Parts: sequence; structure tokens; C-alpha cells
Amino acid sequence: MSGAKIHDGGGNPGASGHRGRSPHPSTLPPEVDGFIEQVIRGTRLRKAERDDVRAELTSHFAEALASGASAAAAMASYGDPKDSARALRAAAIAKRSAIDRAFGRALVATGWTVGVVVGAYVLFALYLAANAPRPSFDPIERVAERLPVAPPDQVAWASYRKILPALGLTGHQDGANATADRIDAGPGWPGRKPTDEAGATWDEQVAWCDTHSADLARLRAASALPVLGFPYATGLTELDAALFEQGVIEQSQALIRDKDRPWRAFGIMLPHLASVRQCARVLALDATVAASRGQGAAAVDDLAAIVAMSMQVQQPRFLICDLVAVAMRAVAAQRAVMLLEAMPDAFTDADLARLQAVMRSVPAELAMLELWGERIGFEDAVQWVYSDDGDGDGFFNPTTENVSMLSSIDAGSLGSDNTMSSMQSVMVSLVRPGAAIWMAGRKDMMDFYDRWCEELTARRDWTLGTLATAAPTQTDAPLRAGDAVFKSRYLLAALLLPAIDKANTVLAADRAQREAVDVAAACVRFRRAKGAWPTSVAALVPAYLPSTPVDPWSGKAPGIKGDGATFLVWSVGEDMVDQGGDLSAGSQSPRARQTSGPERAMACDWVWFAPTGSVDRWFQE
Repeated sequence: MSGAKIHDGGGNPGASGHRGRSPHPSTLPPEVDGFIEQVIRGTRLRKAERDDVRAELTSHFAEALASGASAAAAMASYGDPKDSARALRAAAIAKRSAIDRAFGRALVATGWTVGVVVGAYVLFALYLAANAPRPSFDPIERVAERLPVAPPDQVAWASYRKILPALGLTGHQDGANATADRIDAGPGWPGRKPTDEAGATWDEQVAWCDTHSADLARLRAASALPVLGFPYATGLTELDAALFEQGVIEQSQALIRDKDRPWRAFGIMLPHLASVRQCARVLALDATVAASRGQGAAAVDDLAAIVAMSMQVQQPRFLICDLVAVAMRAVAAQRAVMLLEAMPDAFTDADLARLQAVMRSVPAELAMLELWGERIGFEDAVQWVYSDDGDGDGFFNPTTENVSMLSSIDAGSLGSDNTMSSMQSVMVSLVRPGAAIWMAGRKDMMDFYDRWCEELTARRDWTLGTLATAAPTQTDAPLRAGDAVFKSRYLLAALLLPAIDKANTVLAADRAQREAVDVAAACVRFRRAKGAWPTSVAALVPAYLPSTPVDPWSGKAPGIKGDGATFLVWSVGEDMVDQGGDLSAGSQSPRARQTSGPERAMACDWVWFAPTGSVDRWFQE
């Protein structure tokens, strides 16, 4: 190493012929050793390369000191350590292989890329934090704007809050409904035993109806009022205490009071639905009692009250309200056919004509899909989990609270306590920018929702058969196909809208059931006038029906036959196979019971009318 020059007077490094490492500890002054280490750190070279540089610098300064130069003079003559470090680094890298140098450049480029991405991610996270969702409308107020209004004497709720407790049909869970529940669990038909061991006997049911005749009359009167008036948008009050538990009232008031509460549309309380639905069964029981006494007009009054109450229930067009209303009308339609089959003589021609008018009284807009209530709920969810750029767009940007709400929906436990831990909150904050980049934007999400709704409402007047054989809507086909990528991008829609596509079928079944009652009453009227049953449904038009009925499953005329002793009107039913009106189990409703698996319907016809004088088919398991 002696005499090998690695530095000229200008401080530019040279190349030494020595590549070895000093085998002995340094004997240089501490300040020189420190100077050497400063240069070495600045090179940022690999360990072996740093060792070579250390050996060369140690040899250089040892020679300088041996020639009589002071440590300070030697370091000064060497030059700036940072410049020297850069030069030494460049020289060392130049000696590496081409592949090594290319790999090094790739690592540097990767490091810069990662740094830029991380920096951009952090900046985007800060942007999202500064542009948190800012709700722009109150969903409760928007619902209120769509509800019908009327003078106080035309609003039914003030009457219901008194009548329902008198009938024992309250929302309490403290045994207040025990008597009404026992009556409701009775056979509901003369001469039959309760199917539930806890149910009342027929005689007890009759006695209960007689005891509550005044309350039932008030119930029928309230059902005739045009507006339900349940306080969806103002909250329950102490006036409702006889109907609902105090906790329910407090929750209702808190929802109205807390305007900053997320997802308020999904918190709108509907605690009256269970009681009102039970009213339909009680009124159907009273109709049977009346018909068994030959009071057909009173029976029609009860059935009319069920249908009228169902229309009141539908005034806020939430899907759950539609489903409850349809279930109530199904009770009325089924009971009407049972009475016409077993007790036709209880009804006069005027009673039958009025029964037909009742079944036709449901307005078209209530008999078909309407999604304004669901849309308010969806828009409310969107405004809580998306930022808003003021032009209808924005990023998926939920708070930890709203991520918890999404988790609740996915788990089917909306409204339960799903508060996230601090660690979970941190994780949400870390992944939020990635989710915002991946998830569909606000405008895209709303466009998806609108397209889906348009496709669904385009099918709102389709028959059961058409709906059963229709392909999925183009919009949600990827969701049905199980496309996980698509579902993850449109997660909000996938979580909130899965039940809507079934609503058209439910409403189509409702229309079909009411038409079946219409046809049954028309047949009874025809027989009374002509002395024989009709031989075709076309014979009922126009004297008894406004138009020829159509089998909602086949699209053709319903089956009809009679041999004097028996008579049947039927639809081919959900299996689309004509069994000639076989009165087997499962023939009572448009949609047959499932056998094994959700997609297999029982093979049977749907019998509209079978005046055998017996109701056995309605009680078959």
C-alpha cells in the first residue's frame, strides 16, 4: 500500500491498487479516525466496499502523518468529506457488474416509486379526512313530505291508539296480549279444533268477538278514514303509552330529536305493524262469525276493513310496509274464498257485488312496486358514507361509525351495538384511501341504483308467470352471479337492495289473489242468476266481471269445470303444469309451498274456487 496515492491536492479521489483491509486496529489520531468514518458513512456503500475504502483512507492518512503533516493539515488537504464520499461511491459503483448496477438502479427507482405512492396515499388520506361526508338532507323530513295529510277527524291513528289496547293488540311484551293471542291461535272456523294447543276454542272465539263487538265496530270505522297518521316523522308520545313500551317511545323521540344521527331513514320505527297485521286476523275471525250467523253484509264489512287498513299501512312506501299490507290482503282474500266455498248462502247478491268492489278497491299505485321510501333510505346511506364534491360525485369515505353500520347490515343486525375498538378505528383510517379508490364513486353508485330501480319498476305490472321465467335485471345480474369483484365495488347496493327484486312477485301474487276472489264471487252470482255454474270465465263478462280474467301463471284463461255436483276454477300454479284443479295440499295460494330447497315448488295447481261445502283443503298441512 505504501506510496499508493488515493487523493490529489484538489480533493478528487483516485483509485488505489490495494483492495485489502487493514489487518491491524487503526493507530491514527481520533480526529482522523472520525473524519474517515464520516466519509465512509457518506458513501452509503455495501459493507465490503466500505471496508476497502476504510483501508485505503487509513493508509493515505498514515502516510501523510508519517511525512510530517499534522492531522489537521492532512484532513484539510484531503478536501470536503461529502464530496469525497460521493466520488468514492461513484467509483465503487462503476466497478460493479452491469447486472449489479442495473439491479441497483431498479431498487432506487422502486424506492422512489414506493415513496411517491406512500406520499400520495398519505395526502389522499388527509384529503378524505378534510372532506368527510356532509349530509345534505334530513330523511325524516323527506318522508314527511310524501305522507298524505288530512284534517284531524280524517286521521285514524288517534282512534287506533285507543282501539288496539282495548282489543289486547298492543306492542307490549309483558303478557298484555295473552288473551288476544290465545283467541288468534284458535281454529277460526266453526266445528274445528285449535291447531295450537294454546289456542282458544271456536266457542271462545265467538264469545270474544261478541264481547268486543263495539271495539271491532270502532276498528272498522277507523279503517275507513283516508289517512293513517302514524307519527313516522314526529315520533311517538305518551299518548301512545298504552300501545308501546316506554323504551320504544323514547327511541322514537330520540330519532326525531337527534338530527345528526347517521342513517336515520333506517331508524324510522314501525312498531305498529305487528298489531295492525294481527287486526287483519281478528277481523277475518269476526267475518267468519258473522257469516256463520247468516250476516253476509257484516262479514263483507270486516273484509273491507282489512283491505282498507292495508292501504293505510302502505302510505309510507317502505318495502316492509308493502309486505305487511300484502299479507293483510292475503288474509282477507283467503277468508273470502273460504266463506264463498262453505257459506255462500250467507251473502246476498248485493253483498257479493260489494265484496268484488272491495277486492278491486286497491289503487293501482298501491298494487305495484313503488320505491320512493327505499330510495330515501338509500340516499340517506349514501350521504353518510360518501364525500360530496358539490357536483353529484364523491369518494367512498365512511367514518368508523358508518363502517360499523355496514357491518351490522351485512350481519343482519342493524341497530345493534357494533362500536369499533380503537385499533379497529385505526385500521379503518388506514384502509379508507384504498377503499375510496376501489369502491364505485358516489355518482356511479347512484346511477347503478337508478338503473336497477328503473328495470325493476318496468316489471311492476308483470304477471307471476312472466316474472318467474324472466332473466335477472341486467343491472344486478353480476350480483346474482356471485361476482365478488363487482359486489365489492357496489357493496352499498349489494347490502341494501337484495330484497327489492322479490317485491314485484309479492305484489303480483296480491293482485292475483284479489282477482281470484272477484272471480269466485262472480261465479256465485252467475249460478244464482242462471241456475248453473258457468262453463267458461268468458261467460262472466260483462255482467259479473269487467273483463275476462287471465291465469297469472300461464297467461291463458283459468281452468273451469263442473258436473253439477262439483265446480272448480283454477290456475296451473307455480309449477306451470295443469293438474286439472287437483285439490291437494298447497292449492290455496298463488305460490305453492316449497318441498326441498328454495327453488322447488310443490307440484300442484292453485285452486281459485272450489265450492264443496267444506274447508278441509284450507287446513291441510
